[in-house]
Amino acid sequence: MKRYLKAFLKTIAFFAIIIAILLTVVVIVKLAGPFATIIFIFANNIMNMFIKDLNVVAIGVETLRWQVTFLPFHSVIIGTNMLMQSTRHIKSATYLSMNRNGIYFIPAILILPRLIGLQGVEIAQFVADVLSTFTAIPFAILFFKKIQNKDVQKI
Repeated sequence: MKRYLKAFLKTIAFFAIIIAILLTVVVIVKLAGPFATIIFIFANNIMNMFIKDLNVVAIGVETLRWQVTFLPFHSVIIGTNMLMQSTRHIKSATYLSMNRNGIYFIPAILILPRLIGLQGVEIAQFVADVLSTFTAIPFAILFFKKIQNKDVQKI
């Protein structure tokens, strides 16, 4: 009886984690998608509210549009990092949290401007976000593969 209860709890925990991660991703995409679209469309107006120099506004508009293009997909980075933190995968969580603004951004901001000039500065954070997302996906997949083979107490 105890063995069946453990198996049942393991199954419930597995599906609860899957549902929580999927809900996090879906809700953020549904909220961030329209928000990002509005910002993308009105990027020029938004930048003009803060500064009047047309050259700076043009650079800001381009950078802002690159940023909001990827905004809905931040849910993958956030969800996977929260998953690692909440399940005590400290090294994985720390590594994932350092990716976006450290491991990928610093080389991007140093290398891209030298290769493609000003556009390299404009897209550096976008590139770091894309790389962070592609890094987070295998962590989530590996976690769900591991969880299928472990007891609930060890998750």
